[in-house]
Amino acid sequence: MSVLRTLNIFSRGVWFAASAMFFAVQGAVLYSVYGGGGSSIKQKDPLARDGYEVSNKHVGRDSEFLRADYESVSRFDDIDAPRRVDFAANILVSDLLEPGERAPTGARADAFAKARAVVYAGEECRRVLQTLARECEVARADGEVRDGVLQMRASLKFVQQAEFGELDKRRDYAFAPLSEPLKTSGPRKTALRAEPAVRSALYKKAAAECAAIRRREGNCAITDLDIHARLNPRDRRSVVEGSAEFGMLSAADGARVS
Repeated sequence: MSVLRTLNIFSRGVWFAASAMFFAVQGAVLYSVYGGGGSSIKQKDPLARDGYEVSNKHVGRDSEFLRADYESVSRFDDIDAPRRVDFAANILVSDLLEPGERAPTGARADAFAKARAVVYAGEECRRVLQTLARECEVARADGEVRDGVLQMRASLKFVQQAEFGELDKRRDYAFAPLSEPLKTSGPRKTALRAEPAVRSALYKKAAAECAAIRRREGNCAITDLDIHARLNPRDRRSVVEGSAEFGMLSAADGARVS
């Protein structure tokens, strides 16, 4: 083997080794930053910065990481806080077609589903803004076409319309989460074209429940909404229901001893 060929092989070996080390380091950094293995990012607490004492806000007793639902409270006006409206919807493909457009088939159906899911999620943001939020953005959306129905799921970021409530820096607080089921008072099964109205009713119900908590506790935030729609393909009717997660700061008795 010539000296030149040996040097070329050696150089390629060094390059591959360096590349492997680079990507290993990058992977380790991303793993630690983005929470690989179930960990999470250590966040600054805006309420602590402003002088409020809050307990029960960490993931574990000895953890320095904030609970996601508590972050939705402490970052109440931040649309990038981890609060979400996650919803599922079933839409007739015929209702999504432009004039003269044919129902998609094959690979085109996949592209159609993904594109229309994003558009529909944007329309859902308008319903959220009409019922419980003052800001709303689509975080993600996806779907697939089955038997003439777009079945989709989407996640929306939002900032709540109602104010959180009053806090007193002289008092100590404990974070208190609460979960409530969301169901409509009407028929259990609904036509697909009626799903948006049912979801709007559930959004209003969640906002009303938070208002009731605020009157009782002095504050309340919606930290998560999950609305699902189970489709019966035989009669093309669905059951729309879900759950709401709330967060509140319960004041301890008496003023804080400084």
